Amino acid sequence: GILHRDVSEKAVALLASSADKLFSSAVSHLSTEPLRSFLEALVKSSQIQLFGKTLEQSSSPKSTKALSRSLPPVATSVLHLHRLTELVLLCSRSSHSLLNMMQVWSIVASHFTEAACHADRSISKLAITSYHQILTEVMRKRVELPHFSFNETLLKPMEDMLSLGLCDMDTQDQIVSCLCELAEANARELKSGWKALFRSLRS
Repeated sequence: GILHRDVSEKAVALLASSADKLFSSAVSHLSTEPLRSFLEALVKSSQIQLFGKTLEQSSSPKSTKALSRSLPPVATSVLHLHRLTELVLLCSRSSHSLLNMMQVWSIVASHFTEAACHADRSISKLAITSYHQILTEVMRKRVELPHFSFNETLLKPMEDMLSLGLCDMDTQDQIVSCLCELAEANARELKSGWKALFRSLRS
């Protein structure tokens, strides 16, 4: 039969709560390899939502631009992009090692670049905003040790998007604004990230 409105609302709220618990428990309970598989599956699901298909991982940023912008803006939802952001933020706040955090970033970074190059400006704007949120959180929660260069790696996608012209002018302006905010608010935490930041602004 048909559910009454109040029953439907309770069911939706329960499902949403269960989904939240699923993502938080994934970070706290999964070991490295299962967490990698979970992230990879979530990236593919987000690609399908944003582009209507999964995208081949390309070693060339220019190839990423050409592919992501050649596809029609058929995004059905940005839910999984939101979830991916939440998951990375949870990882940064968790007890996972720096090595695990680096592996997490290696899985998700290219997808944020793909999303930032999306033909739909609202999606590219969301991707850059989410990326900026992750950068700020990781650098504040994970102080970079001497002789490490993880922060430089974190900022490399922004450097590529600016130096190689992977996105439109509005998105590039948003990236520059994000970099300026990072420099002002996280000057002490940037460390090796200054290299990528200066290279980005020089381009």
